[in-house]
Amino acid sequence: MKMPQPDEMVMAKRSNLVQRFRNFLPEDSVIDDNDALKVYETDGLTAYRQLPMIVVLPNTTAQVAEILKTVVRKYNLQLDKISYAGYIPYDSKIKNSLINRKRAPFMLENPDSLSVKCIQVIAKRMISSLAQYSVTKNFFSQFEQIREKSQGK
Repeated sequence: MKMPQPDEMVMAKRSNLVQRFRNFLPEDSVIDDNDALKVYETDGLTAYRQLPMIVVLPNTTAQVAEILKTVVRKYNLQLDKISYAGYIPYDSKIKNSLINRKRAPFMLENPDSLSVKCIQVIAKRMISSLAQYSVTKNFFSQFEQIREKSQGK
């Protein structure tokens, strides 16, 4: 199943963004090698594959804040449009799930965990707050088309 093609203008800025992240994150916390990114190209829905542009693995809340500031500056996002989304408590099972790809994805394997419930709340809040923007509507309509094709509709 094919996902929409990445925006070429965004991808052209990839190396600059990688360098910005490497300025404040440890080397192994910024993944931009295509082979290494393959691990992150899917979640529990293996029918949908999309190689991410970059993967960042922050270790502290300060690093998360700096990542957000970097992305906001780079793409000129308006933070006043984004309210508090929530938090995800630390759960070692998340890391173990990422390391051991033969296991089921964390959210499928641990549906009742507090971390999964927090992720679901954040996702719902983000979808509802971003639904007003045409870019998001377009993304979700594309996703819906892909889902319908996979179901033979």
